[in-house]
Amino acid sequence: ASSATDPNAFLGSLYGMPNPDPILRQIGQRDITYASIMADGHVMGELRSIRGSFRSHEYRIAPGNDGETKSMQARDLCEQWMLSTAPNKVSDWLEVMWQMTSIIFTGYRAHEVVWNVDGRNLLPSEVIDRPNGRFLFNAESEPLLISKGNMMGAPVEPYQFVISRHMPTYDNPYGVALFSSCYYPWLYKTGGWRYLVKYCERHGLPWPVARYPQGTTKEDQDKLAEALEAMIESAYLVTQDGNGVELLTPSGGGSTLPQERLIVLANREMSKAITSQAMVGEAMEVGSRAAAETAKDRQDEVHDSDRDIAAAGMSQIFEWITLFNSATPFTAFPPDVTLNGSALYNPVTLADGEDEILLGPAYHHPDMLDHADGIHRVEAA
Repeated sequence: ASSATDPNAFLGSLYGMPNPDPILRQIGQRDITYASIMADGHVMGELRSIRGSFRSHEYRIAPGNDGETKSMQARDLCEQWMLSTAPNKVSDWLEVMWQMTSIIFTGYRAHEVVWNVDGRNLLPSEVIDRPNGRFLFNAESEPLLISKGNMMGAPVEPYQFVISRHMPTYDNPYGVALFSSCYYPWLYKTGGWRYLVKYCERHGLPWPVARYPQGTTKEDQDKLAEALEAMIESAYLVTQDGNGVELLTPSGGGSTLPQERLIVLANREMSKAITSQAMVGEAMEVGSRAAAETAKDRQDEVHDSDRDIAAAGMSQIFEWITLFNSATPFTAFPPDVTLNGSALYNPVTLADGEDEILLGPAYHHPDMLDHADGIHRVEAA
């Protein structure tokens, strides 16, 4: 039941599949829409709460096989790499891990891994987040890189990109974006604000009401009306004796306006989409301490599962580091991951001046000569 036998996936095996997100299909402006939703004050407050919770946790690198010598060496190598290397010019490692975690809002994210030879080891020199608009996915869920030379997307090199995805499936390799669930509440809330502002402009101020004696001429009535209009700016009124002026304050029939109720309801719906509950980020009319604690526990459980995405992304990089630098892969497991046959791709060739450097696992490539370093130098032809 693979894509090779799927009659509907023939074109998808050649080109990138469209993102099946129903919201993005209708409006066709993913990045602009997501940025607008994120700019909402309520959404930003929820995001900062999630980000603060994420950065308040400490991380550690655990060996794949605790107590085994080679596994401890692999852990030490990965730990020393993180301590001695900044991921890029604008982020620290916690920020990179947050970028991987924050794909829950947009569905997926790609981080480019730039490799460099450091002494006897091949290690990443940079880990850089790349825009989602640069990537598509084919029918096999493999990433395709969009470039000026190939707008349809081209397969990426092995070990080059770490792809983080939220709830991906065979039909949807792009993952599920929580911002998509926020779209309609955000849209209605934006419209509700517009009409609420209009209501406040029209009915929020007291109405000056002037009374004139019966028999007042039309000319005197117009003068009184002009004086009332000027009163809004000057806050005082001069009129002749016999005219009366009073201020009437409008009042609604209920405790809250329907526009305000719409905004509150939209905020709750977005909170439920982002944090799986609405009691912590939004004041509710009814509730109890037990209910609030239950909502908080539910939110914490969701945050714990989201942090697994960052752990998986970093573990992928650790797996590659162990793959390239471990001379005994059958006993030296990469930190926090299990090295299996599916991770063994073709060796990587790096051009360095007149020489080419062929890098790959020494136990995998039959032509590898220097098994100690896992590196075979080949003179350029």
